[in-house]
Formats: sequence, C-alpha cells, structure tokens
Amino acid sequence: MAAGWFDQEALTLFSAYQVPLSGLAADAQQYRDEYRAVVAGQSAAFLASAQIPDAVRPHVGTVIEYGEPQHLLAEYAADKSVDLVVAGTRGRGAISTMLLGSVARELLSAVPCDILVVRELSSGVYFGEP
Repeated sequence: MAAGWFDQEALTLFSAYQVPLSGLAADAQQYRDEYRAVVAGQSAAFLASAQIPDAVRPHVGTVIEYGEPQHLLAEYAADKSVDLVVAGTRGRGAISTMLLGSVARELLSAVPCDILVVRELSSGVYFGEP
C-alpha cells in the first residue's frame, strides 16, 4: 500500500525481531545471527512478492534490527526524521488483542510521527491504487 500511495518517496521496510528461546542456545550470538538471516530472507521474499511498481523498487531499502519493534521504530523514526510510518497488522480479534497485546497499538503510542495502520486483507496484502 505504501508503494502505491507514496511512489515518489524513498521507502524503508523496517523489520524488528526478537529471538525465541535464545537463553537455551549454546551460542546465543550465533543463534541470533542465524535468526536474523531468516528475518532477512522473509523480508526479501515479502518485497519480491509485493506488487510494487518497477519504478519504485530501486527506492525501497530494508532495515533489520534486533529488539522490540515499538522502541526500535520510534528511535529510527526520530533519528531519520520520518514523516509517516505505514504499519501492517493482521487484525486479530478483540479478545486476542486484549490477551496478547497489539504491536500496532503499541506503535501508535511510541512512534513520534504520524502512523497509518493497514489491516491485511483476508486474501493477502493489497498494493494497488489508492
């Protein structure tokens, strides 16, 4: 959606990750590095499958950081003077959100700029015209 609406702007796919059960790994740093490679692969696959106009693709960067998304994205947005964050959400139900929390809701209070939260469509992510 961001690529369709903001096709004249530089865009960044920002992925924050946390490593599950890293305390159980024999080499926590190696495990974290391996997990980062998985996240990088997922990010690349997402960009490859996204319906991003060819003219926009060269202007899409990727940032992958280890840690909590709301804190990392807030720091990134402040450091880079970001005007708008477009965040995707799976749109879980109210009970699930209440029990598990919502990264999108946490981003709304943490990020120091405007944020557009886009819910994933049941048939997939839409990157068409506004």
